[in-house]
Amino acid sequence: MRFGGLIINSFSFPEQVDFKSPVPAVFKQLGIELLDQDIKNNDNFLQNIYKATAGYDAVVIAYPDSPYYSFRENERLLTNFRRYKCDFGFADNYPQGVVFEVIRREALPVMDNVRKQNQIAVNRAVFRNIIEIDVNMFDLENLYTDKQLRVFRISFFADSLQNKYMLDRIAALPAAKKYGRETDFPELADALLANRHLLRTLPKYYEFEVTTRGAGAYIYSPYYNLTRPETADLSLSDFKDILGQISSFTSNAVIGLNSYGHTLAHKQLLSMAEAVLQNGHNCLIESTPDQLDPAGREQLHSLLADAKLRIIFYLDAVDPELYKYIHPAGKDFKTAMENVEYFLLRRQHNTYVQAVKMKCNFDHLVEFHKYFSKFTGNIIIQKYNTFRDILPERRINPMQPLEKIDCWHLKREMFIKPDGNVPVCRQDIKGEHILGNLLKEDIHNIFSRGEEYFSRHINGWDYCQNCDEYYTYNF
Repeated sequence: MRFGGLIINSFSFPEQVDFKSPVPAVFKQLGIELLDQDIKNNDNFLQNIYKATAGYDAVVIAYPDSPYYSFRENERLLTNFRRYKCDFGFADNYPQGVVFEVIRREALPVMDNVRKQNQIAVNRAVFRNIIEIDVNMFDLENLYTDKQLRVFRISFFADSLQNKYMLDRIAALPAAKKYGRETDFPELADALLANRHLLRTLPKYYEFEVTTRGAGAYIYSPYYNLTRPETADLSLSDFKDILGQISSFTSNAVIGLNSYGHTLAHKQLLSMAEAVLQNGHNCLIESTPDQLDPAGREQLHSLLADAKLRIIFYLDAVDPELYKYIHPAGKDFKTAMENVEYFLLRRQHNTYVQAVKMKCNFDHLVEFHKYFSKFTGNIIIQKYNTFRDILPERRINPMQPLEKIDCWHLKREMFIKPDGNVPVCRQDIKGEHILGNLLKEDIHNIFSRGEEYFSRHINGWDYCQNCDEYYTYNF
C-alpha cells in the first residue's frame, strides 16, 4: 500500500511555532512519501486532497504545529490500516497532535459528499465530523492507548496562545527534551501524569459578574442564603480596560457576561457585548429573561446577528407558579416567556433556554423540554450547584465521576467581580482567596498566583472538598 503524506498548513499559526516539526522525519521513518502540496482551507479542501494524491492508495494528514507526533504510535496505526484495509484510521484517546489521520484515497469523494450534504465546516476536525454522521458508512481503524490522558482534553497543536503556553511548559520535561530519540509518547504521557500542574494553561473562559443587581433573585443564586451585596455595576470603561488586558494575554477567548441575579438589568450590558465582538472574542450572556424592555430587546436582537454571540435564558419552568417559586424576585412570568419566545422565533441558533435540575422542578422537566422543543434544540438542563454548601441540597441523585479529576475551572478560567477583583474561582462567593484586581494589577501576575492554588487542588486542598463543580466544563 502506497501512502502519500500531506502537511496541512491552513489551520496553523506559524508565528507561534518555535520548534522544528517532527512530521518530515516521522514520514521518512514510516515510508510515507511527503507531497509538496499546499492544500487551501476552502470548500474544495477534500477535492484538492484527492487530486494531490493521484497514484497513491491512501493519504496521511499531518499538521506542522505539533512537536509530539510519534513514530511508535503511528507505526501501529499504519500497520493496522494495511492489515484491515479500512477507509479511515485515527486515534481516539490520545492528545491531538500525536497520531496522524489516514484516509483511503477512494473514500475522499464519498466523504466530501457527506460533508456538503450536512454542511460540515472545513477545519482540523472535518474528517472526524464526517464519520460521526454515520459511523457505519466507513470502515474505521481506531487506535487506543492505555495512557489515560483523554480526560485532560490536551491538544499539542500550537494553534492558540493557551496551547502554546502549555507546550512551552511541557518542553522543559526530560521526556519532552528527548522525544523522538530516546523517548516516545508513552514516556511523555507518564511524565505529564506525574506533573499535572503543567496542564494548567491560560484562561479560555473569562466570566464577568457584571452587576449585583437582583443578587439572590432565584433560589439557586448563592446570594439567596447570604446577605445581599450592595448594588454594584462594572462600568463600561473599566470593562473595556480589562478586556484590553485579556485580548493581549490570550487568543480566541469566550467572554461570559453574567451575574447571580439580573444580568440584563445592567444598563450598559449590550455595549459590553458589542465591545467583546469588536475584539474578536466569542461572547456569552447568561440572564433571567424578564429584565428586557422593548428597546433592549431590539438591540439584543440586532447583536445576535453575529454568530459569536449567544444568550442563555434562565427560565427553569413553564408553569407560572413554579417559575415564581424559583424566581421570587423576578418580574412576571408572562414577560419572561414573551422575551424568550421572541428570540426563539427570530434567533434560534444563538438563543438557549435553561432549567436548573432541582427537587422542586424535577417532575416538571419533561414538560419544560416538550414545550421548548417546538422552537429549538438549544435546551440546557443544568446541574444544581450548592456553592460549597452555601445553598441547601436540592439535587436529585447527585452524581460525580467515579474518579475525581482536576478542576477545569481552576485550570483554564478566570472569574472577575464588578470591582475588578479576581477570586480563585466562581465558587469563592465570600472572597476568601483573591488573586488580585485587574483594575490595579497586570493580568499576568494575577494569573500566575493561581498556579499555587491549582497545585494545592491537585494535592487535595480542603477548600475544594465540598465542591462538585470540578468536572463541569465551559468551552
